[in-house]
Amino acid sequence: MKSAKPHPQEVLRIEALHALNILDSVAESQFDAITRTAASLCGAPIALISLVDEHRQWFKSVLGLPATVTETSRDVAFCAHAIHGNDLMEVRNASEDERFHDNPLVTGDPNIKFYAGQPLIVAGMPVGTLCVVDQVPRQLTEGQRGVLKHLGSLVQSMLAERRLRALTDRAHRELEEELDLAREVLRNLTRIDHQSIPQFREALLPAKKFSGDLITSAISPGGQLYGLFADVTGHGLASALFQIPAVDSFKGHVTLDSSVEKIARGINARLKSLSRTGHFMAAIIFCHDAAENRITIWNGGMPEAWLLDEAGVVTQTVKSSHVALGILPDDVFDDKAVVIDCAGFSQLLMMSDGVLEAVNVDGEEFGQARAQEILPTTPRDARIEMFLASIFTYQEGAPQHDDIAVALLNFHQ
Repeated sequence: MKSAKPHPQEVLRIEALHALNILDSVAESQFDAITRTAASLCGAPIALISLVDEHRQWFKSVLGLPATVTETSRDVAFCAHAIHGNDLMEVRNASEDERFHDNPLVTGDPNIKFYAGQPLIVAGMPVGTLCVVDQVPRQLTEGQRGVLKHLGSLVQSMLAERRLRALTDRAHRELEEELDLAREVLRNLTRIDHQSIPQFREALLPAKKFSGDLITSAISPGGQLYGLFADVTGHGLASALFQIPAVDSFKGHVTLDSSVEKIARGINARLKSLSRTGHFMAAIIFCHDAAENRITIWNGGMPEAWLLDEAGVVTQTVKSSHVALGILPDDVFDDKAVVIDCAGFSQLLMMSDGVLEAVNVDGEEFGQARAQEILPTTPRDARIEMFLASIFTYQEGAPQHDDIAVALLNFHQ
């Protein structure tokens, strides 16, 4: 038996895992729903969400094993091998694999013969896996591999939301004590575990366990910055699942340097095929071409995006001129985008309706006018932090009813 070596960045990996504050926590229905789905769609009797710490693999969710089984030693863990990569690890016959053929989990209960594990990446570190296990040799189909990868992405989002919720709670407490400390915490809140793009700042604060808001971005092979800023109807697991095909379509188009129009049409077609779920996605899709100093924007159902000058004054807006994604069939879908010369503009600010509709203890909304008054009074590089701080201060004592998402694109550094 070959036990897995420590991860090359083991110290940082363990720090990322413990920051989730999830080890030894009670079972949660949203994680159990993922293991049930993974087992069903992959045709496997066992499915696990496994988190690997210094000495053990601990199961956040277990399907197909006795209720008393909550962990195993890290030395025998298949998942300890899987976290050495970012891609799905598949062991088709453990009895013939030199790493596992004499592993006690193979030679004894639960008699593992087949294993497939998708690493879960949080804060850039693999903290565990979503895996399926069978007691007979086999292999996944391409479709099942895709399902396991997509479900793994959802678990990652759920773990990232847990991390963000912890930071949000901390921010609310410390805003009452001193503004300077709150500003630092709010900088942490703007960190999202997507590709690091310095000129694109973002913050997403869920109102509940799952966020209906979505922010993702990527640099294309041609060097252009693409972004998807979206809000799915409703909350909960269904809304989170609805984001997966949208992000998949978006990322696929970015790798091809597709036009914004083609991306909008592609995502709409994917979501329209899921229209029986009753969900749709309001979205802003943009492409910033720094070489040509222009930005192309498509806005369907989102609050207007604001173009700011160097002083932070809103000098132009991009209002919604389209129906949200996932509603119209392709033959009547309008993909026309707006092309804007960035000369004279400093930043693009986008926000979800949860920002403008945030209320104080008297039930009064934060609103556009108040938001536009704040921006010119803050330094260019601190606008997103101060913007969020103002929202938190305004709604202090009042519940957060909707997800809050803000993104700020700098046209020049």
